[in-house]
Amino acid sequence: MGFFKLQEHKTDVRTEVTAGFTTFMAMLYIVPVNAAIMSASGMPFDALITATAVMTIIASILNGLWANTPIAMSVGMGLNAYFSFGLVKGMGIPWQSALGIVFVSGVLYLIISMTPLRRWMIETIPMNIKRAVSAGIGAFIAFIGLEQMKIIT
Repeated sequence: MGFFKLQEHKTDVRTEVTAGFTTFMAMLYIVPVNAAIMSASGMPFDALITATAVMTIIASILNGLWANTPIAMSVGMGLNAYFSFGLVKGMGIPWQSALGIVFVSGVLYLIISMTPLRRWMIETIPMNIKRAVSAGIGAFIAFIGLEQMKIIT
């Protein structure tokens, strides 16, 4: 267990396993909720359950082994809503094409992240706009939930 430096971090295997299980249980809702949100775009629900679970497992293990950090990784619950209700349903883009858009934007983000441009872009955006975007994403998710429950139309 020298790789994880448990003694240096003043912890043990039992504590880490308990923390991992607790985190897993807290994040478990993401698998069916993500599948429900994404299936609104027409994608198959069963495949989304599998893809979300597999991606969460792989990303969390890679984060633990590569970055050596105890942080679980999974899908973002804001962008999946934008994908389904903004791109596919809102703009009428087929989900297959929308996945292509996500792939291209991911490649562009990776390229930008490898240059000083990423830091410059982050530092250029005023803090008020950063906070407003976070609040806007939350309001968007709340709106979708209220709409799905037929509380608003």
